Amino acid sequence: MLFRSGVYSIPQFLKEISVRIQKHFDNFGRLNSSVADSSFDTWLDGYVPGVPNKKVSIYDEGCLIALMTDLMIRRKTNNEKSLDDVMRALHYDFAARKIGYAENDYISIIENLTNEGVADFFIDYVYGTEDYEPLLTDLVSHFGLRLQKTLSKKSCEREYGFRTVEEAGALKVLKIAPASPADEAGLGKDDEIIAVNDLKVENNLEELIEHFRAAIVTLKVVTPMKKIKTISLELSHDKYFYEYKLVRSENPTTHQQKFFSDWMKSSVSKTYSFMN
Repeated sequence: MLFRSGVYSIPQFLKEISVRIQKHFDNFGRLNSSVADSSFDTWLDGYVPGVPNKKVSIYDEGCLIALMTDLMIRRKTNNEKSLDDVMRALHYDFAARKIGYAENDYISIIENLTNEGVADFFIDYVYGTEDYEPLLTDLVSHFGLRLQKTLSKKSCEREYGFRTVEEAGALKVLKIAPASPADEAGLGKDDEIIAVNDLKVENNLEELIEHFRAAIVTLKVVTPMKKIKTISLELSHDKYFYEYKLVRSENPTTHQQKFFSDWMKSSVSKTYSFMN
């Protein structure tokens, strides 16, 4: 809506979607809990993060599920129909008649628009924990976009699988990639890193890790329970913490250009005609 109203430019729109994509891949709860299960958990424990990697954000996941649904409908109908048509049907067929709708009603509307079943999509991505990356990459490419994926520039993230944050002068562990060297060694969320190989950390974590990465990196940390422990990290062949960005393709085909243009134009023109 921010793009359609003219508040966002196309680059700003793509940047905002990129933020949602990055948050999705940074949340390792996506490996353990579906967006449907996470939505149910919200009724139980609200928005408290709780156990690390337990669940996903219903807002970030909902945004991407809606985006993929919209692009699927547009691709199947040659941009003649979209998620907008689903929303209008829900309004006129249900809300305007003061009746509720169920999941099957929503699914049926999509299937009627595309003349194709979408049960597998819901099983895999709404009720399951299927990797978003292959489908998202395929869908956006049809519209002349590319899901750019690069390794994190930070060694602690890329090589050892942990991310830090500065809090009140303390360097604390914010996130740990499952099965990474940091995870295997027992590094914990909210551990405060005070030294690397017995050298005090003073805004130089990256420099120290790079210096000792050829050998074993040893972290001295203070746990949330105020206990001091030593963590030894060994390099593995795997990499962790990728950076994602949705960008325009360098050399889009005529077909891709048309789909992207129709997507953008149809969004704006329909909104303006509705507003007028």
